[in-house]
Amino acid sequence: MDRQPQCPMPGGKGGGMNRRSFLATTAAAGISASLVSTADAECDPLLSLINEYRDQMALFNAAGDLSDEDDAALMAATWEPAYDRLCYDPPAPTTDAGAIAAIRLIVNEAETCGYQPDMIFNVLSVAAAYLERRAAS
Repeated sequence: MDRQPQCPMPGGKGGGMNRRSFLATTAAAGISASLVSTADAECDPLLSLINEYRDQMALFNAAGDLSDEDDAALMAATWEPAYDRLCYDPPAPTTDAGAIAAIRLIVNEAETCGYQPDMIFNVLSVAAAYLERRAAS
């Protein structure tokens, strides 16, 4: 069965807008990994994970229409591991760029893919903790 890939949703199930629209929206919003220095991305584990998620989503989206079986296999091989980590075990940011990227990710995901409570809570929690430590020092 041919269908367009969908944005990830809670539980790893598809739904929401299609990936092509999502990537176009992301680019239009100026949420590009290229806006962040390579040094920041290399030393910040959350920023690195967010960039990996975006890169893997682009690879998945480039595959076009697939059968359900191929779609599931490609999803598992590309964006799903990074998505799961963002939802359930995001690393703490170590740079301002990482905290900003976390906030932008959540805003963009909410606008384009819908409500994702695990990602929202966990990514914003680690970003807030970083910003609180930064403000206290």
